[in-house]
Amino acid sequence: MERNYPEIVISNEGVTWLDKGQMWMYKNNLEQCDPQIKNGELVDIVTRDGRYLGTGFISLESHITVRILSKNQKDSIYPEEGEMMNREDAMDVVFELCPPDTVYSATTGRATRELHEIFSKRKLPHDREFLNVGAMGHCSSVSFGMSLACPHRHFVCFDGDAASLMHLGAFTTIGKVKPKHYLHIVLNNGAHESVGGQPSAGQVVDFTAIAAASGYHTVGHQVETIKDLRNAVVDLMALEGPGFIDIHIRKGIRSHIPGLSINHKELKDNLMNTLKVK
Repeated sequence: MERNYPEIVISNEGVTWLDKGQMWMYKNNLEQCDPQIKNGELVDIVTRDGRYLGTGFISLESHITVRILSKNQKDSIYPEEGEMMNREDAMDVVFELCPPDTVYSATTGRATRELHEIFSKRKLPHDREFLNVGAMGHCSSVSFGMSLACPHRHFVCFDGDAASLMHLGAFTTIGKVKPKHYLHIVLNNGAHESVGGQPSAGQVVDFTAIAAASGYHTVGHQVETIKDLRNAVVDLMALEGPGFIDIHIRKGIRSHIPGLSINHKELKDNLMNTLKVK
C-alpha cells in the first residue's frame, strides 16, 4: 500500500517503549515534526534512521501526542469500501430517515468528529448536535434527559459499544421511563478505537437482548447492512417509546476527516436555545 502520511521522528527512548508494545507516544519523545502537520491528521512514526514503527492520529497540544492505530505498515487505516458500514455510513442512513428537527448526540471519541462533519457537509447549522466530549458512557443519559424535557422532538443517541458497557444501568432507566421519541443506536465495532484499537466486549454481548429486557423496542437482532439499518430505523421510528439498534460496523474513519475544532460553550448554548423553541 502506498504511504502518503507525513512522518514524525521520535527519540530512542520512544522507540524502546513502542517496541515493548506501547500504543501511544508522549510529547517528550517527539524529535522531528513537519510544521505543516495539523491536529487530527494521520502520521507515520519512524526512528531516526527511518524504520517504520506505527501509524496514528497526532494531537500536538496533548501530552499523549500520538495515539497509534496500527503497527503494520500494510494495514489500510481507512477502508473506504467493504460490505460492513463504518460509523459515518450508519449516521448518514439515520439522517436520511429522521425528521428534520431531530437532535443528535454522539459518544466521546471519533463519533463526535463524524457527527459534527455530517452537519457540516449537509450544510446544516450545528444547533441540533450534542458532542459528548470527554464523558465516556454518559451520552445516552444526556440524550435521554433532553428527550424528557422536549417530548415533542425526536432524539437520536449515537453510542459506542464500550461506552454503553460502562453505563448499562442507563438502559433500564430509559426502558422504564419510556421517552416517546428516543432512538438509541450503538455503533458497535468491538474496539476501543479512539484510544488505540484495543478489543472490547461489544460484539460478544447481546446488546439487543439487554435493550429488549430493559423495555426498549428492538428489531430482535443486530444489523450489519444499509438495507437492514434502513428497515430498522423506519420500523422503530413508527413506534412510540424508546427504540434500540445494535449496528455491527467495521473499524476505521474516513480519510482526511477534519479534526474537531469547536467552542464547546457556544455549541451548548446554541443547542439549548434550539430546544427552547416549541
